[in-house]
Amino acid sequence: MTTSPFARPATGAAAGRPLLEVRDLCVSYRTGRAASWRRTATHVVDHVSFDIRPGETLGLVGESGSGKSTLGRAVLRLVAPAAGTITFDGREVTAFGRSTPLSYRRDVQAVFQDPASSLNPRHTVGDAVTGPLRRHGRGDRAAREDAAAEAFRMVGLDPALRARYPMELSGGQRQRVAIARAIALRPRLVVCDEAVSALDVSTQSQIVNLLADLQESTGISFLFITHDLRLVRHIAQRVAVLQSGRLVEFEETEQLFRSTRQPYTRRLLAAIPATDPEGRERRRARRAAHRSAPTLGKL
Repeated sequence: MTTSPFARPATGAAAGRPLLEVRDLCVSYRTGRAASWRRTATHVVDHVSFDIRPGETLGLVGESGSGKSTLGRAVLRLVAPAAGTITFDGREVTAFGRSTPLSYRRDVQAVFQDPASSLNPRHTVGDAVTGPLRRHGRGDRAAREDAAAEAFRMVGLDPALRARYPMELSGGQRQRVAIARAIALRPRLVVCDEAVSALDVSTQSQIVNLLADLQESTGISFLFITHDLRLVRHIAQRVAVLQSGRLVEFEETEQLFRSTRQPYTRRLLAAIPATDPEGRERRRARRAAHRSAPTLGKL
């Protein structure tokens, strides 16, 4: 395997400790009118703990409203935790205060669901990649252009496309640009928040394969947030399952698919679309059995 110029040198995380550790994390939102004394705190993420190893993909799954995106935003420091700790390569992220070091912004990048909204329509997609490089003081203009061209090649795009604007590209191409922007800074962790859910099935497969190839060549870790367990099985080594803000299962991927203990996880598995008619019939029967089971009313 050829070593990528984007591969980062091994650090303390490679010596055995997790790259990211989340312990008893709580994220709360205030509900009610701002001027009212009746405002109450609602836990969106409730005492969640997990870790991500160097070079690993952790799938974070759950239904809409389960708190998975909020948890990802807490890791990215876009929302402040109410309690608990986030530790990245031995540094406690929750101790940074109001200001986030540039080194953390560089090491932890994000790919969001809708590339059309995360790319500035007035700037070329090349600018979207060179802008963060300039912000972090990476080389002169020529060096940044070379790095952007290399990032485009790594995600399967012709570097000549850098002169185009987001509206001139397809949805799959825009998402590849978003991934190129994320990896251009040579991060160690990328938070993918529903990064393929807005794409068609064939493009989803291409992007997931791309992420797996990038991980193999660079050693990047991924927090892959999705509601689709089908994708998780393809890309993740371990899976964390969230239900109403609580972690109900944290298991090796194949072990979870073989023998999950949680009724909630079984419901998510039963919702995976079948690719053949016979499989669809089996899944319909399984979902009917789950709906009639008395335990479902207690979920």
